Amino acid sequence: MYSIKRPHNFAFLLITLACLFFSSCKDDLHELESITVSPTEKSQSKSENKGYLDYTATGHYSDDKTEDITESVTWVVKSTDPTKAIATVFSSENPGRLFLNTVATVEITAKIEDTRTTSSTSSSTSTTKYIQESILLEIID
Repeated sequence: MYSIKRPHNFAFLLITLACLFFSSCKDDLHELESITVSPTEKSQSKSENKGYLDYTATGHYSDDKTEDITESVTWVVKSTDPTKAIATVFSSENPGRLFLNTVATVEITAKIEDTRTTSSTSSSTSTTKYIQESILLEIID
């Protein structure tokens, strides 16, 4: 009777190990590869859209899936003319919202830090890469 149960235990062990292996590999299959920022208009009037634009960051992953990562990215806005005050993005209240408070040409960047840890029985290694996308916007009167 014991020998009959033994193959079932072995099959259960194999299935459990396979599930553990594939679930640990799942993160490797869903790795962020790039970001796109939208909308991509090159020019915008300060008086239109209530004086602000809402930008969205979309993450493109190695498994061909996409997801909205607007709240996960760091938004950076800088003027191409250092003498002008620039619009800002308020990530805490409205992620991706750019207030058009001056006439200028600005570079809008969405960036994210992607850290992966690879472990083996003897060591652990972390790799960090920065993924970002930038667009230029001319704010006009």
